[in-house]
Amino acid sequence: MSTIHTNFYRIQCKSRYKTKQTDNASKIEVQADKSKLSKVSIDNMKANYLVNFKGGIKFEKSDNSGIGTVNHQTAFFREPKTDEIVQNYILEKFANDGEINIVSGACSTGKEAKSYAMMLDNIKDKLNIYGFDISEKVIEEAYNEDCQLIRAEGNSPYFLDSENILLDDNTDGLSVYQRKCLDKFRQYYTPKGSEYSIPVFPNAKQELKNFEALLNDPEALEKQKEQYNEQIQSLKKVLPGAAKYMGNISFEDTLKMNKEELERQTEVYNTVRDFRTDMARFENCSFTKGDVMNLDKLYESNSVNVLLYRNALYHTLCMGDNNLSRYMKEDAKDTMDVIAVQMNKILKPQGLVVFGEEEWMQGIDNNIINESMKNNGFAQLQESYTNNIWVKVKDIEVI
Repeated sequence: MSTIHTNFYRIQCKSRYKTKQTDNASKIEVQADKSKLSKVSIDNMKANYLVNFKGGIKFEKSDNSGIGTVNHQTAFFREPKTDEIVQNYILEKFANDGEINIVSGACSTGKEAKSYAMMLDNIKDKLNIYGFDISEKVIEEAYNEDCQLIRAEGNSPYFLDSENILLDDNTDGLSVYQRKCLDKFRQYYTPKGSEYSIPVFPNAKQELKNFEALLNDPEALEKQKEQYNEQIQSLKKVLPGAAKYMGNISFEDTLKMNKEELERQTEVYNTVRDFRTDMARFENCSFTKGDVMNLDKLYESNSVNVLLYRNALYHTLCMGDNNLSRYMKEDAKDTMDVIAVQMNKILKPQGLVVFGEEEWMQGIDNNIINESMKNNGFAQLQESYTNNIWVKVKDIEVI
């Protein structure tokens, strides 16, 4: 049976907070801790977490991940503003290098690695691109010659702009760099068949059936109501200021909203199209299982020109199930120091580390990242779009 959660109230609460699961998974102990959580976009959370049902993104359980599950989300040319800066830097700073090595960390199905292979194919003869991920499953998929692109429709919350660029017939709003991305993709990938529709939330229909079964089970429903009221009272007790954002919405109102949301999800579809390439064209790309805590076991010291590690730090630095309940671990600072040391060790002088443009959306405290990077031989690249690109300015002694 489905469980009713208090996410609607979490979304409306503008205060920052974290949640801890007690031994009884149905009860939530909420603790205010403004120092460990970064700003969250309320509108974005409304789209993604109004109801606790996973659907549009692949999730995989992971013993290596502090959050228990890993979402494998990637795309071609995902952060074009950052990529253009990084690729220009590579061509300017490392033009005389005998070989140029790029590492795509937490590479998922390899779209980032392949994007760099396409955009830098003018130096293909000396370019090596490596990807690593903690999941063997996605490493296998990275060698797949097929891919699927999405054209978001309606109010679908799950899509990536870069994928839409590749399917959109209207390219008037594209930058010069984005047009180059589109042209490169068309050189490397061939469409297979016509566009077709798939549900954004493939599990929504079954979840709706489960929900309706709950509504028809008075005993189970009464138990859910008790748990729900306990959660609400706990939240109000710990965060009195949150009460005014909760209004007077009853348990029954929440049931209605959850059902309406699930009904909406069953009707949300994306248009997709399949593409195929010849993996021989990406012969300079290779993928392996690995994690960011042990980079020196994957790559030689002072051998990497650029390490791309975007929107993945939360796997090791955070706990929790989603952006709203995710919070920094107690040992996050020490863990980040270990990561920064590992990054420094494998990078060449003037090599780059590239984090995501919006790491804070993952529940990350950027102050911890910034302090650790500065203390371990890095400085921010001035041309960085959102101060997310770091340059190795000195070697550090590894004890």
